[in-house]
Amino acid sequence: MAATPIVAEGQVRYSRRTVGRRRLALATRLSEFGRPLVILSAAAVFLAVVGLAFLTSTQVSAGNANALVVLLIGVFALPYGLFVVQLFGGLRSRRLDERAARIDRGPGDGLHAMVGQVAELMGIQAPRSIWVSSGFELSCVGARNGYDVVLGLALLDVLNVTELRASVALLLARSFAGNELTARAFRSMQRWFDVVIADSAGNNAAGGLAKIVALRLVEMLGPETIVAERETAARSEAGRIAGEANLSMALLRASAYDSYSTDVFWPGLLDRHATNAEPPDAISQHRALCRSALPADEWERRLNRAAAELKLHAPTLVETGRENPKRSSDALLGPLAPTLTRAFDSAWRASVAKEWSAIRDLALKEAAELTRLESVTAERPLDTRKEWRRLRLRAQRADPAEALQTYRDWLQAHPLDAEAHLYAGRTALASRDPEAIALLEKAMEMDARYAAEATRLIAEELRAQGREAAAEPYWERNRVALAELAAALDERVRKKSDQPLLGHGLASDEVEVIVEHLRRFPMVASATLARRAVTVFPTVPCIVLGVRFTRSWFWWNTEKVVTVLGQIADCPLPVQIVAANLSGAKELARPPAVEIYRAGPVARREQLTRWGRRSQRVLIGIGGFFLLWGAIANRGCFPECWTHVNAIVFFVPMIVAVNLLMFGGTPDTAARRAVAFVASTFFAGFLYANGWTGLLPFAIASLARFPTERRAFTWAAGISIPAVAMGWLATQA
Repeated sequence: MAATPIVAEGQVRYSRRTVGRRRLALATRLSEFGRPLVILSAAAVFLAVVGLAFLTSTQVSAGNANALVVLLIGVFALPYGLFVVQLFGGLRSRRLDERAARIDRGPGDGLHAMVGQVAELMGIQAPRSIWVSSGFELSCVGARNGYDVVLGLALLDVLNVTELRASVALLLARSFAGNELTARAFRSMQRWFDVVIADSAGNNAAGGLAKIVALRLVEMLGPETIVAERETAARSEAGRIAGEANLSMALLRASAYDSYSTDVFWPGLLDRHATNAEPPDAISQHRALCRSALPADEWERRLNRAAAELKLHAPTLVETGRENPKRSSDALLGPLAPTLTRAFDSAWRASVAKEWSAIRDLALKEAAELTRLESVTAERPLDTRKEWRRLRLRAQRADPAEALQTYRDWLQAHPLDAEAHLYAGRTALASRDPEAIALLEKAMEMDARYAAEATRLIAEELRAQGREAAAEPYWERNRVALAELAAALDERVRKKSDQPLLGHGLASDEVEVIVEHLRRFPMVASATLARRAVTVFPTVPCIVLGVRFTRSWFWWNTEKVVTVLGQIADCPLPVQIVAANLSGAKELARPPAVEIYRAGPVARREQLTRWGRRSQRVLIGIGGFFLLWGAIANRGCFPECWTHVNAIVFFVPMIVAVNLLMFGGTPDTAARRAVAFVASTFFAGFLYANGWTGLLPFAIASLARFPTERRAFTWAAGISIPAVAMGWLATQA
């Protein structure tokens, strides 16, 4: 009798495990064939549309409707096919050569030999190729006939060969060792997660749908359970291969240097070089950091933080420098490392070139603002808001100890300023002042909106001190504060307020931040600003931004209005911003709302480009008219007339030209301008040869939107000649 519950309990557990494994096996198989399944689903949708169209045609007069149905399907097939191709490309993982350099055998024999030996000890095949990226990356990328290993150059600078062997063993064990089913699920999950973080391919719709599909496939696999199980098994296997002490040291050292780079090195690099005309050699400077010892107090804090995050025991004494033994980059790459460094420096400068000018402009503008405020202060006292702004700008340029004293002086005069307590607490943490936690506690006591950030900062500080047990209550408070803040802000947006609007109450520099943000959106004609009176979290201002779009953009992009308003609301200010369309929010067009932005006059070339795009849209309608006219003219001889060479010469180029004009709009790139230009020349040839001289000006005006890049313009000019000839042939058909 007593044995029955034990047997029953075991059977239940086994049954649950069996069902779970079956479900995981099915989810893994589906995720592995994710891309083919998406294409099959897209094909099924297309066939359903075709079937529905023909089913509808049977309800109309037979024989006359089939021609129109075939035309509609033909017009639908090309843009839908292009969408599917873009979706298929969006579901592809990032190319390795976009972020890493492949290490060939010869100069990289040492690295290949080391990784191959680790793979052999684990009983798996060696990687197909080895790549080196610039940071702390340690990843395994699946390929059709094997897998690739990616190692960060910073990682090779930080670890010695023994520690690197342990890291590679852990990497391979995560993806291949132990249970085969969970290993497959883990590899598939990594592949789809790589799709999620990659830049969207194709247009926004296809790229966004690709990310949604990838996220659903990752969620289907149960990532938390899979990662936890794989990590436990991988650490056990890697410890067996390379030694548990070596593995622990490799994980702790890499995590410590990585966190120091993120928190200290990269912000410091921007502060030092923000006013430079060109981006600095960041990778060279980062390598210098990774090849040197961290300050002793900083190293201890980073080690405590890494031990808590990785759930490892932090050794009492660990040397930070790598003078002896040699670093992995020296031992395994040798003279190849400087070449890689120069290549990564060039790639990094190119990748940030566009954003660097904005960073420099902001730095110069803040410096000029501080100079102006200092000169005004010498003549007369500033009001409270401007004085706080001056203090903030001075603190940004001072060392932590000096900045903390500045904030303390301010708090003596303004003891109830919660924001000042928060900034003082942040600065006190940077200067290791024991008063830091008390300042942060005071900030969230005065203002609940600072609870999420203050609890996070306190928890991180306690963790860095090695007091994880004391930090845990603050982590819990942080989770609660984040949830409460998110729920409150979401409720304020969704709930329609019947209270009157107020003046926005923002400082001039904050308004300027919003104006600079609006300049990124050329479709915005003007904008007004007001504040909504709220009772939930009243210390978090709810700023309402009324946006008026240009008339032409609004009518041609109605479906994008909500998306663009969301992007406009994502402004880098510590307030809640709600963007609304002025055409549906008349109260934002009158006081107390004030206009803060109006687009300046458009340059003549830009005006011509806009009129060219408008004319291209008219050509889309003209092309649709001729397609409809051709379908009606040939409706009585379906399908004989439609398979004739004349029909093919007429319909196929016309359909292609219409679709090129449709997809040749946004984003306004040189490639899209080029294809739209070629399609416009087709219509120019068609309308001229057909005698439709009244419509010919639209084709001529559409040529004003031409690619400005030399390569794209040369291509468009060369293809335009056969495009004009094709337009003439279409009239003869």
